[in-house]
Amino acid sequence: MIEKRFRAPPGSRVHNAVLRRILTSDTVLREEIGQFIGGITLMPNNICNAKCIFCSYKFNIDPKRTMSLELFQMALDSTLEMGHVGTVVLTPHAGEPLADPRLFDKVDYAHKRGVERVIFTTNGILLGYNENYKKIVDGGLYEVNISTPGLDRSAYERLFGVRKYDDVIAGIVKLAEYKSSRGDVCRTRIQLIVHLDRPFDVATQEEGWKIVQPYLDAGVLSLLGSSTDFDNWSGVIDAEALPETMTIRHAEHDCSAPPCERLIHDLAVLPDGKVRVCSCRYLRTDHDELVIGDVTSASMKDIYYGDTHRALIRRIAGGDWPEVCRTCSLYRPATMEPERMKRLYRIAIRDDDGTHWSNGFPTDPAVTE
Repeated sequence: MIEKRFRAPPGSRVHNAVLRRILTSDTVLREEIGQFIGGITLMPNNICNAKCIFCSYKFNIDPKRTMSLELFQMALDSTLEMGHVGTVVLTPHAGEPLADPRLFDKVDYAHKRGVERVIFTTNGILLGYNENYKKIVDGGLYEVNISTPGLDRSAYERLFGVRKYDDVIAGIVKLAEYKSSRGDVCRTRIQLIVHLDRPFDVATQEEGWKIVQPYLDAGVLSLLGSSTDFDNWSGVIDAEALPETMTIRHAEHDCSAPPCERLIHDLAVLPDGKVRVCSCRYLRTDHDELVIGDVTSASMKDIYYGDTHRALIRRIAGGDWPEVCRTCSLYRPATMEPERMKRLYRIAIRDDDGTHWSNGFPTDPAVTE
């Protein structure tokens, strides 16, 4: 029988306390937690050719870099030593993957190493450059997402900060036409992600949308989503900097909550080879407390299962959150099934090093909420 504490709903005080106690146990982390789940983000660059008002790229202080093909190959080969890699994401934290001149060499190498799903998100500005639209289709990508402010000339200046509407529309049309010409040979999913400062039904009446609509109707393109609600990029994006029609998701986390699950499973390799947990967000720099190693000097296996990664999880589970995590609106708490939680808790309470509770913790199994 599972005691009530292990059946407490996620987010409850008891569930959070039990899970944090488990994740502060070095024994549990070493033996049971963080098994590689077969996906990794390899960021090809941190260079962007747009100036989106809802993105923190303009606040990024890191030197601009492009990952060499040799480093990409090294990072992927090292990751494969941990097991099968089913998915490689080529989307930088804040950057444009098509700005990497060797991007499709990296795609090709990933496929040669048996990766089934190669994915990236682009702003579409360079779709027509150097026949990138053909390379996307012929390269066998699993999914390409095109981020747009709607398909309107003035919106590109207003929201993306560039006069590139004509380039994007031409590139999307070329991509859709070329995909259509390839028929069933092309299985790449091409999706539009629409970031709006106006109602969706207004955006669909604009010039560019009418150009693209036939391809959406035919299923050549699809709409992944549209929103006027935006992430806060760990607090650097202020709602006052956006039009009134756009809102920011504010967040301020209680450090008694469990660590974000991305800190356990989400691995990213930065353009210089540094390995960082969380491929989603940063606060001004990628080179922060979430960096757990460098693939140029250690294997991914040693980094992922290493002391630095375990220490980071234990530290956050103990209530000491890095600044980048404290107001992140993409926080997704780690959780666990009751049976597994019960088993790991029994291990954790025998690990003296796992005690982080200055006010005491209810380790007696009879204590329930």
